[in-house]
Amino acid sequence: MNRKRIITPEYYPWDPNYKDNARSLAVERHGILCVSGLTAEVYDGQRNTYVINDISLLRQMEIIFEKLETIIQSADYDLKDVVYTVDYALQAGIPEYRKTADIRHAVFGENPPAAVGVLVEGIPSSSALIIMNAVAMKGGRNKRVVIPRTSPTWKRYNSLTFSPGFYVGDHWFWMSGTTGRMYQEGRGRDVYPEGIQSQEELIWGSSLGEILKEAGIDANSVVRTTDYVHPAAVSDYKRQSVSTSLSGQPTRRAKEVLVVNRLLRSAALLETDATCYLGTDKEIIAPDGIPGISAVRCGKVVFCSSQGPIDYKGQFVVGKGYFDAQVEQTYHNLDEVLRCAGASLKDVVRTIEITSPQTYYKQQVLDDIRRKIFGNALPAVTTVTGNSLLQTGADFSLNAWAILA
Repeated sequence: MNRKRIITPEYYPWDPNYKDNARSLAVERHGILCVSGLTAEVYDGQRNTYVINDISLLRQMEIIFEKLETIIQSADYDLKDVVYTVDYALQAGIPEYRKTADIRHAVFGENPPAAVGVLVEGIPSSSALIIMNAVAMKGGRNKRVVIPRTSPTWKRYNSLTFSPGFYVGDHWFWMSGTTGRMYQEGRGRDVYPEGIQSQEELIWGSSLGEILKEAGIDANSVVRTTDYVHPAAVSDYKRQSVSTSLSGQPTRRAKEVLVVNRLLRSAALLETDATCYLGTDKEIIAPDGIPGISAVRCGKVVFCSSQGPIDYKGQFVVGKGYFDAQVEQTYHNLDEVLRCAGASLKDVVRTIEITSPQTYYKQQVLDDIRRKIFGNALPAVTTVTGNSLLQTGADFSLNAWAILA
């Protein structure tokens, strides 16, 4: 049986006690490596606490990449194998964040991964300005990049430090996060229409849609997306989610959602990143009693839609005001989805935990429940605070990937 491989570097000077944490630095299975959210925190033995030694976001990013390289190499991967990164930054880091492109170029060179960067409400239990997670794949260094030359601004992709879209092998296609903008020739710049539906139409009709068209991939090959939603658009997003799907938008996919502080483009209401699977061994998981698509199984990989503390029989939020009850219910729902996909919680390799601003400080609850559920086979974990949760009264949601044995 191919067990989850927990990555334990012999040399990890930033935290000699990392094995005691309630998460794994990284988890590998079947040629996919998931790395936990990394910050620039280092362990201070004299004070018995974790500290940030430099308030510069640029320096923090450099330390994050030093950590990432150590973890990646200890797993027998290379930085060129990285296929996906997500930066969750704080508003205070905005002045320096755009300058991180030079750091990414120095790390990835001409072989950048798909990427997205968003602003979150907080990074729990940390004074860091940014936290980043990553995914690598065996063969990721052999990316076959697709540039949408039909786009009026395609030449700008040559200077970016992320790839718009690329194949890894014959079955996987990764796409960076993009917003719903249109380029106006006369003004020489991107403009954003009003309303989240109009912006989503442009994402699938223009931005991601152009990449898929150039790659010759049907939109229904998209198996997972993450939507990063501006707080001002949450109400419209929830109404739109239960309405008729937009033209060109994939309908049968696992859908992860995070309500952010704001997006890097101030006029943007939505940013979406996506992954396609082109293999024939794909299964849509839609259990009775749970609305929408709960998961998509792609060979050995299971992408789950966001789960929250919902009692699906009664259609209500469980444990309002009781954070531990909400976390327990969320994992119960995830377990049900995974069982329908032929998996279990033991197969989970990556989670994104999202807390509300009101439960920002309750990390010990998350750590304790995670240890109880996963034991020593902890997944790679990233925890961030969103502006809010989609379900009224919810204080927790979870995005998860699993890989079968």
